[in-house]
Amino acid sequence: MSASSRQLPPRPRDTVVIRNLAVRTLIGTERWDRAKEQPMIVTLSMQLGAALSGADDLAGSYHYGLISKAVAEYAEKTVGLRTVEALACGIAQLCIVDWNVDVVTVRVERPTALLVAKAAGVEITRSRADHPTDSSSGEVRLVKRDMTTVAQVATLYQPGDRILISGMSVRAIIGVNPWEREQVQDIILNLTIYPALDRAGGAAAAAAIAATADPYVASCNFRYISKAVVQFVEASQFKTVEALVVSVARLVVVECLGVARATVRVEKPSALIFAESAGVEVTRDASDFTS
Repeated sequence: MSASSRQLPPRPRDTVVIRNLAVRTLIGTERWDRAKEQPMIVTLSMQLGAALSGADDLAGSYHYGLISKAVAEYAEKTVGLRTVEALACGIAQLCIVDWNVDVVTVRVERPTALLVAKAAGVEITRSRADHPTDSSSGEVRLVKRDMTTVAQVATLYQPGDRILISGMSVRAIIGVNPWEREQVQDIILNLTIYPALDRAGGAAAAAAIAATADPYVASCNFRYISKAVVQFVEASQFKTVEALVVSVARLVVVECLGVARATVRVEKPSALIFAESAGVEVTRDASDFTS
């Protein structure tokens, strides 16, 4: 095959990355369900409209120090931010409107959100097309940031948005060996949850939400989902990781309202002597479990 016949994939855009920026804000409740100021870990991946020139000149560069300061000030001082989704959308808007970024991926994680996990949060990607210019004023239309109800939060989601629960630690019986059937062992789960975009307006979903006494069920909420997963895994006695991971995926997409798709990774840290862990990852939709 000649060199001319081999086609390279499309070249990615130049990207500015800010990883694991720690900010402080009062959003939701912490792991003991108390409304207190919490740390939020923000990661930004900003795609630029024009290629960087490479000139060694600060005047022509993206000043990530100033961007970080602006993001921290927005998170800590903006009044009315009540959900992580609203915070992520606001940060994306800030990067696009104030810093002339074409596309930005924002990940916001709360390390103090859950007792049973290292962190919970969201990841979204937004572009300049998501913030059109108003024809009358010429100004960029801004998203509402004071989202509180299920329906309001649902309007923030777009295809590809995901809810993250990482490092969930559970102890249960799992394995085929006789000694594995005698005592529990550590199991680590990581969940990536894709919200159903139409759940706020669906009549069936609205009826199900109205019928439940648990407010967490209605909002694709990581607290309810993590609680349901922990209770299920702790009560289980699977022989294989494959059976466990598929069953957890089914639980999340079928039993938890507002979930369109889930990626579940289950790992056993004690499975192999010379490896940190061994596990299985699957992605399932609700349609995978309909007969």
